[in-house]
Amino acid sequence: MSDFERDVLRDKEVVPAELERARQIYLDCLAASGIRADQPEPLQPGLGGIVVGFDAPGDEESDIKLAAIDDCMSDVSAVQEVWILQNQLSEEQRTAAMATFVSCVRAAGLNLPQGTRFEDAVKAAQTAEPDTAALDVCLSRVTASLQTALPGLADALHHLDVT
Repeated sequence: MSDFERDVLRDKEVVPAELERARQIYLDCLAASGIRADQPEPLQPGLGGIVVGFDAPGDEESDIKLAAIDDCMSDVSAVQEVWILQNQLSEEQRTAAMATFVSCVRAAGLNLPQGTRFEDAVKAAQTAEPDTAALDVCLSRVTASLQTALPGLADALHHLDVT
């Protein structure tokens, strides 16, 4: 764990300001490595909505950039994962989020028949052309809603000693 992660997880809780600080540390690290970080998705807190990009003339340069992205993420990933653990939805809420997604996709202009399954609506939204911005909002919202914590994270956090 990085010093930042140890400091944040000392109380075994992540508050929004700490998540925002993790996002900024990640963005600063990417910039220092010459990696573009496109506008973070405003509907998805933390690191999940950040899209990275870089130019690499060859495989070796690409490998170096990918390693830099991993290094940047490793400084803040524990904070992100605990945030997800604290904010993941119940099964009932997840089901409702999937139904809302199907409605959102319809409102964005996709003609989906009644009874369309969530998975089919996702595929349709990913390949659609109508209102791409509106579909991106639908996808972003459902992606954030359906995040789940790593298996065993709650137990590991409970036993975490950062002294």
